[in-house]
Amino acid sequence: MCTLYKITTSASAIREAFKAKETDFNPNIEKSSFYPKSKAPIVISENGDLNIRLAKWGIPPPPNVNAPIVNVRNLNSPFWRPLLNNPNKRCLVPVNTFCEWYGEVGSKKQAWFSLKEQEIFAFAGIYDVYEGERKMAFLTCEPNEIVGKYHPKAMPVILDKDNYGKWLEDEDFHLTEIAVPYPTGSMNIVI
Repeated sequence: MCTLYKITTSASAIREAFKAKETDFNPNIEKSSFYPKSKAPIVISENGDLNIRLAKWGIPPPPNVNAPIVNVRNLNSPFWRPLLNNPNKRCLVPVNTFCEWYGEVGSKKQAWFSLKEQEIFAFAGIYDVYEGERKMAFLTCEPNEIVGKYHPKAMPVILDKDNYGKWLEDEDFHLTEIAVPYPTGSMNIVI
């Protein structure tokens, strides 16, 4: 389960990469690491424009779970349907690298992953406003070969650039089209 990622590009590079019109995050967010409960930039569609907004990482859980949910694994759960099926509740989560922990408890190590031909990319995310605060989580899927060596259960859903608009706007966009492992050959690993 991915619980750490980084943005190492400038705020202006993020804005340019996603063709965002507005942003409400501080440019000092550059070179930041994001953990659950931290505020991170997300890209959302508002009135036909893409804008970058801040959201706290972790959506309030169903009654039988104690911690905020940061990774959405069961895409068929009725708990997630209202957000997944509503384009107005979908977002892009900008990322340069993400981490999967591996090894024995007490001596865990980090494996970092990036894309070969894209400095900044996006996870498929969902968000909503809870008690006046925007909160987000991102989708996961089966891991590809490179991520699976370190985390055999899941990896974040990485969107191809061509699917950014579909994910944010298409009501008929099926999850099965995007909830697939990103091609192994298009990724790098730095341990």
